[in-house]
Amino acid sequence: MPSGRPGSRASPQDLVALAWVVLDVFQRMKTLTDRFTAAEGQSTARLSVLLALLHHGPLTVAQIARRRRGTRQGVQRLADELARDGLVRYRPNPAHRRSALLALTPVGIRVARKLAGYQNAVARALAGRFEALEVARATAVLRRFADLIARR
Repeated sequence: MPSGRPGSRASPQDLVALAWVVLDVFQRMKTLTDRFTAAEGQSTARLSVLLALLHHGPLTVAQIARRRRGTRQGVQRLADELARDGLVRYRPNPAHRRSALLALTPVGIRVARKLAGYQNAVARALAGRFEALEVARATAVLRRFADLIARR
């Protein structure tokens, strides 16, 4: 348990404990997400590509990989699968001749919105159990933690 007195500095053990909690939350969210994506014939990895396109519009494979913190090759494999299944299509990129844009098809939009709806339903069910300020503080701490790790 963190030592956490107001004004005291975090110990290395405090940060290790935080990292383990983040990992636990991630694993639990992935398990839950795997359950509802599988019911729609999708996966959590495919969902992340679909949602990137739903929220940001057409993107290159490299742009999606950067957003997901994944490899370009891994996203390329997912993009090719999604294209084969008719959920996305490649289209010319006016900004870069050799790097096509990936865009949702009408079917892809429907699937992405349906899966986003499941995520939103879970968030709605849990949101009332937290104060807005505590979520904002937790988000800020985790962002800072992630940024500091990225600089190492």
